[in-house]
Amino acid sequence: MIDHVGGFCAWSALTDARRCVNTIDLRVDYLAPAPCEDLIFEASVVDLRQRLIRSDVTCYNKDRSKKIAIGRVLFNVYETEVDIPTQLAAHLKKEGYASFMQSIGVWSHIYMEISK
Repeated sequence: MIDHVGGFCAWSALTDARRCVNTIDLRVDYLAPAPCEDLIFEASVVDLRQRLIRSDVTCYNKDRSKKIAIGRVLFNVYETEVDIPTQLAAHLKKEGYASFMQSIGVWSHIYMEISK
């Protein structure tokens, strides 16, 4: 999840719809066992360059009283011929949110708070 949340955070910092990110490096420090409850993720872009973006991600328990894990993710920025936001919006309109979440392998409700 840290990779997904960090990736969405990094992607949200891009201004060109034809630019995407992929993971180069991922480091996770597990601080406590994850409880069987919803988890809260916070992510921020720490460094934004032309070809690289670094995101820091923190995972908390449901009431934010305990840090579960912290992660640092480095992403490569690359150009694509596809306008991904437009294609994603069309997919969500046609198939719905649940189908999209299943397609990326997320099976529970996830709350992401993304800040730049």
